[in-house]
Amino acid sequence: MPRVSLTRAELDGYARGLRFEGGAHGPFFPIRFVRLASAGIVSSTTEKHGFAGRPPGRPGAGPVSLVAAALAGSIALAACGGETVETPVHGEPRLDSVRVKMERRVARNRREADRAESRVKMATRYARQDEGLVSFALIDGRGRMRGFEQDRQFVSASLVKAMLLAAELRRLRAGRLGMDPATASTLDSMITVSDNDAADVIYERVGDAGLTEVAEKAGMAGFEVAGHWGNARLTAADAARFFRHLDRNLVGPGAPAAKKLLNSITPEQRWGIPAVAGDRRRPFFKGGWRSTDLGELVHQAALLEGPGDDRISLAVMTDGQLSRNDAIADIEQIAAILLGQTVPRPGAAKRPGAG
Repeated sequence: MPRVSLTRAELDGYARGLRFEGGAHGPFFPIRFVRLASAGIVSSTTEKHGFAGRPPGRPGAGPVSLVAAALAGSIALAACGGETVETPVHGEPRLDSVRVKMERRVARNRREADRAESRVKMATRYARQDEGLVSFALIDGRGRMRGFEQDRQFVSASLVKAMLLAAELRRLRAGRLGMDPATASTLDSMITVSDNDAADVIYERVGDAGLTEVAEKAGMAGFEVAGHWGNARLTAADAARFFRHLDRNLVGPGAPAAKKLLNSITPEQRWGIPAVAGDRRRPFFKGGWRSTDLGELVHQAALLEGPGDDRISLAVMTDGQLSRNDAIADIEQIAAILLGQTVPRPGAAKRPGAG
């Protein structure tokens, strides 16, 4: 490629962020100019005519160098606010293509964040008007938590069985023990059909200490337990954090199979979040329910895994509901709103099985 000679006036123009339309050189973008200068393709008339020292008529100015050219390009870019006016040469890609892609990505992320914030506000309005207690916590793909009363503490009910699963894996790993068939069967019953007797067996092995260790590793600041797994208390934020890092929390022999159990819940208990999550994300979840002095309590928490790095965790916790069906309907309504899914029609919720 031949060298292009630029006059001092043109160089000064670049420094002021001007665009030259005419002349033999055509329009140039400052970054383009700097690249051409660095490659030895562009020169100034001071180089062409061999000026040394100070060019005529420019007291105090020295020869034009590549440093000066780069500085001129940088100043021009700042002056024009990043506006690109470069024309492709010999089929080379436009220099602003990366910047345009980045701007589009930023704009898309901003739109997604705005939509997510709007959905959280809608879900909050729904939760506020409920006659019972409702809390929820959502952790998005970037690890940001949003919610409503997410630090309110509830009795855990069977939701804590997912933590018992994690505690038993840790116990086996610490003792350098394998996953024997009897333990695998007990864990299967405890998770897939929410069997309380199976939970008692696992709790006898891990105790409060095992559950507390899991909570500390998962960053569950609101978790408490004393004397029995049924006495455990936690928050929606705690449950969302546990499921958000499910792979990190399920460590030990048979961890992949243990995680699969949380996707193999009996159909009678696949209400709530998995019922409205859609087909794009795979749900790993656990629910819990019982009667309290306030009314009916129903909780559910889930990890939703989509393609690539698409990972969302969500926990919805309720108490003081008129019936379990009402509580499940609340969970499905809130989950659908937060996930941008079609809100289920009233009365579509299924009654949970025993557990």
